[in-house]
Amino acid sequence: MDETVSPDRTPAVTSLQATGPLSVAPADDMPPGVLIENDTIPVETYSADPDPVVDWLDPTGTGQTRDPIAPPPPPGPPGPGYQYDYVSPAHTALGIARAELGTIGGSKYRQYWSAPANAAWCGYFACWVLRKAGIADGPATGWTPNIVQWGKDRGKWKTSGAHPGDLILFMWPTVSSSGRGTPPVCHVGIVEAVHADGTLTTIEGNTSAKVNGSQYNGNVCARKVRKANVVGFVTIFEGGDTQQTADPARQEVQTILHRLGFYTGPVDGITDPTAAVKAFQLAAGLVQDGILGPLSRAAAALVPAFPGSTEKGRSGAVTRAYQQRLHDRGAVIDVDGVHGPQTSAVLKTFQQANGLEVDGIGGPQTWTALYTRGV
Repeated sequence: MDETVSPDRTPAVTSLQATGPLSVAPADDMPPGVLIENDTIPVETYSADPDPVVDWLDPTGTGQTRDPIAPPPPPGPPGPGYQYDYVSPAHTALGIARAELGTIGGSKYRQYWSAPANAAWCGYFACWVLRKAGIADGPATGWTPNIVQWGKDRGKWKTSGAHPGDLILFMWPTVSSSGRGTPPVCHVGIVEAVHADGTLTTIEGNTSAKVNGSQYNGNVCARKVRKANVVGFVTIFEGGDTQQTADPARQEVQTILHRLGFYTGPVDGITDPTAAVKAFQLAAGLVQDGILGPLSRAAAALVPAFPGSTEKGRSGAVTRAYQQRLHDRGAVIDVDGVHGPQTSAVLKTFQQANGLEVDGIGGPQTWTALYTRGV
């Protein structure tokens, strides 16, 4: 968002005028960004934010934090009518945005635009993504009303008909509309996907990674599902008719193979999962026709979700799961969670007996074979 939040959570807008470049290097190897002339730079604070960064990093309070810049897992199965844009340059822009998921603080984007260190950064993030995707003539501002005006000036502002790659503008009822343009707006993100039920998957800077945190002042780049408080959209990439619509049957196949560890692509109903199906069929000892028919589905139903891989030197719950299954099948093996010489030897014996690659490593093929071969 682009505002200061006072301790009582009543937004109070404070702004500065854009100044010359700061003595900071650009965020990457792109030419330094130049804001529009006399751009309004909003200032914000996080002291009263109900979504402290520490809570997001350690949601259970047990000290088990996660890497805030780790790539996100593939999105879960979307509903019927899901649309996903795989057309360049919109696909390029969305890929850049996804790579930023989990980023805490907006210093990277502020530095690129030579904005003050306390400037709100949802707008700077969105404009940075577009610039990095090669949109040299896109909006260059951190002030969300200027993004709306940019769209209006070019005939790109709309209040419906969103497509992946569009900028999405929000206004929350708790935020004062004074000085926020027509229509008033206070936050911006990027549309990632459009769903049949009217919801939109977005990628936003300066939001919350949680449902109950500050959605417009959360200081995190996160994926959100939105429907309420949407004001409108700015078209960035033309050619919405080139979007591909998901095939529910293909989507189901992707979901099944993703659960078993063979399919690692997006669960979007678009990407071809045939190679993953064949790999599963090979592991299960079935005809490799690339079609998830009744026999393949029955075999898949026998296999628990893929827990991960194990190899010599590893230890923990994943290794123990392989050992337990080998033991249940009659192998002489210690179920101690330690992948040592004994576990490698037993795995190799099983792999050789079932026509698998003999490497002593537990992966998707070995895991599936343990539940489908000789049962």
